[in-house]
Amino acid sequence: PAPPRPLPPRRNLAVWLQENSATWVWMVAGLAFVLRLLYVLQVARTPYSYPDRLDPLFYFNWGRQIAAGSWIGDKIFIQSPLYAYLVAVFLKVLGEGSFFQWGLRLFQVLIGTGTCLLTIRIARRVASEREAFLAGILVAVYGPFLFYDGMVMKTFLSTFLTMYLVDLLFRSEGIHRRELALSGFVFALTSLVRDNFVLLFPLLLIGFFLAFPKLSLRA
Repeated sequence: PAPPRPLPPRRNLAVWLQENSATWVWMVAGLAFVLRLLYVLQVARTPYSYPDRLDPLFYFNWGRQIAAGSWIGDKIFIQSPLYAYLVAVFLKVLGEGSFFQWGLRLFQVLIGTGTCLLTIRIARRVASEREAFLAGILVAVYGPFLFYDGMVMKTFLSTFLTMYLVDLLFRSEGIHRRELALSGFVFALTSLVRDNFVLLFPLLLIGFFLAFPKLSLRA
């Protein structure tokens, strides 16, 4: 009798991820988007969807004032201003009510999905496809991320901008001027979301030269 045919070699997860890199990235991003959208839809049917207390109410009222014409203001900011201006833009364009609520939250859902994609890209650079896949899944299903992505609050924006800053610094490799200039702009935006972020600037400079040891001080 003819000898039995050998079984095909088992393909492990790492091989599949390597061969289907674009497919699994969009699958994970789709999971992140759907979970956030489902969460927003659930919250919309509860009394907690409207910003009526604490910091959400503060930013909501601040956005109202800006949209009403106070774009520069007449006093020192007591909170980081960038998110209030974002709320003001949505209020100005969509008006106050359901359009504002849904427009702003859908934007935050998209930004949260972007955080997931940035995490995958950074993990690919510092580790491997398998670690990037696991990191993407964790970000997609992490409860606090879903919570803040659906809340009228600045936290989601801080996470996204921080990840974008790290991604730009990696891609700059210390020599690409466009990515370096954009990273400076993103650092400024992040500081306008969380003002204490400016304290990280000297640490970022030290880390920059540690990450790219061949970069000269003049360059």
